[in-house]
Amino acid sequence: MKKSGLARKILVVLTAVFMAFAALGCGNDLPYYDSMSYSVGKEKADYNNNLFYRNDNKTSIADVAAVYIDDPASSEYGYYYLYGTTSTTSIQCYRSKTLEDWEPMGTVFELDGNSEAAEAVYNCYWAPEVIFDRNEGRYYLFFSASEKNKQKCHVLYCAVSDNPYGPFTLVHDETDGRQINYPQDNYSLFDLERFALKAESMGMKRNEVNNGFVMTIDAHPFSDPVTGKKYLYFKVDSIDTDFIAGMEMKNWYTPDYDTLSILAESKLYTPEGEKNPFESRTRVNEGPYMTYRKGVYYLTFSVFGYKQPEYAVYQAVGAGPLKPFRKLTTDEGGIVLSADGGMMDNVSATGHHSIVERDGEYYIVYHAYPTALCEGDRYVAVDKLEWITVTDINGNPLDVMYANGPTKGIQPRFSFNSEYVNIAPDAQVSMTNLSEGDAAALNDGLFLVNQFVNSVFTDLYVPHVVFEKKTRITIEFKEYRTVRAVMIYNSHIIENNFDEVEKIEFFCRDEKGKYTAAINGLSYDLKANANIDETDGTAVYSRPGGAAIAEFDEISVNKIVITVDVPEKTEFVRMSEIVVLGRR
Repeated sequence: MKKSGLARKILVVLTAVFMAFAALGCGNDLPYYDSMSYSVGKEKADYNNNLFYRNDNKTSIADVAAVYIDDPASSEYGYYYLYGTTSTTSIQCYRSKTLEDWEPMGTVFELDGNSEAAEAVYNCYWAPEVIFDRNEGRYYLFFSASEKNKQKCHVLYCAVSDNPYGPFTLVHDETDGRQINYPQDNYSLFDLERFALKAESMGMKRNEVNNGFVMTIDAHPFSDPVTGKKYLYFKVDSIDTDFIAGMEMKNWYTPDYDTLSILAESKLYTPEGEKNPFESRTRVNEGPYMTYRKGVYYLTFSVFGYKQPEYAVYQAVGAGPLKPFRKLTTDEGGIVLSADGGMMDNVSATGHHSIVERDGEYYIVYHAYPTALCEGDRYVAVDKLEWITVTDINGNPLDVMYANGPTKGIQPRFSFNSEYVNIAPDAQVSMTNLSEGDAAALNDGLFLVNQFVNSVFTDLYVPHVVFEKKTRITIEFKEYRTVRAVMIYNSHIIENNFDEVEKIEFFCRDEKGKYTAAINGLSYDLKANANIDETDGTAVYSRPGGAAIAEFDEISVNKIVITVDVPEKTEFVRMSEIVVLGRR
């Protein structure tokens, strides 16, 4: 690992939070840090958190739901609040301004154990989610729970608060004509019998496990940005299949039962439509989330069981909040986020998510297990969500979601948190000895993740570049840009990885004039970015999103030339993406 004499300095600076680099030394050597220093006792490399982040399993929580506080009048303005499954008898929350580090805020909802309400909302608190109603200035919390003695399991409830951290107060209304079958039924969000009758008429079956009622979990509130109308989406467990259903809400605690609609049914592309081969081994459709963008409504949800490594986020599209939705085929990019169908060695069961937008960029917030086989505690992870224009099955252009993840390695810090962003898309990219692909793929903002479960889609829309001989990649800007770091992403296919970056040349200028500077022999952190066979030390699997990283003091650059050779006994090299972190 080459650091041009900077190794000792970087370790000192990392502990002090920020890094101070020496000025350019003699010759054209550029002092740099390659993000490969491991402090004593640490299994993960040190990195500069002013430039980068890493999903480090810090916050143990499942079924995550994130909400951004965008009300300037609120003392919590600028914070993201996070809710999820943490306890059987209470709901906790966390907050963050960065989506990276989450601060515990304590209990936001808990009932007095001796109250009548606590009899009705007894345990198994499940998948809470919060929405802020700007007109009311109030926050509404939705969750499911089970009644004492489990007379009724997985019933939806609603609570309200004047702030995102609670305490939330349970909402109940006995004036809406409910058919009260049990004393506690007036605490549930739905009139259970009325809802069951309506659901039953649409083919959703009562569940005897639930004492003859319809089981509902995973409530997701959505305010339509087009009409301002309120909607609630949820999973219906119908014994032999799962449904994603939705209905319009008169207010956040009064459903309009006449609008109940089935949006998705497990194993089918559309309710009562053709079978979806990807779902042939699962009956799970759960954790719905609705996103509106450019006239299209995107319904995302999780498939497979949460304890299965294949647990993944899938997407469907519709023309309105309750309009018929069609699940995309895998060739269209139906799979938004997956641990490559359960093939990754250090992460699994990536699902039950939220999608947040900030300054025109999108991020997916989800839970995952830190192992290949769903072992350990689920944790919160966040990755960049990109949009790709595809040709759909009808031959029309369609924007679809694509997650640059799941990642466990070092990634650029999210743009809204950093003074340095990826400026590579602003540059013209070319390369020598290109045998397959287009050099433009190196600065399209996408790196390949799912080589196994989504290969047709990724081959079409997330291509590698391929070279069989040493290549020189030129990244040229129209004007000089202030640059702070370069990341060269390796292939997700271990057999086609490069070992190191032979050279990076920077064409610079300062107050004295133009000059060149170079980094020679930039290492790739195989320990962090590959699964190593302990018996012989060979790399057997390349983790997605792994990059060779060079971080340095600010330089003014108009051209960068990167030289990469093909390793011995390697037929050809695939390369996924190049990121240049510079000032906006």
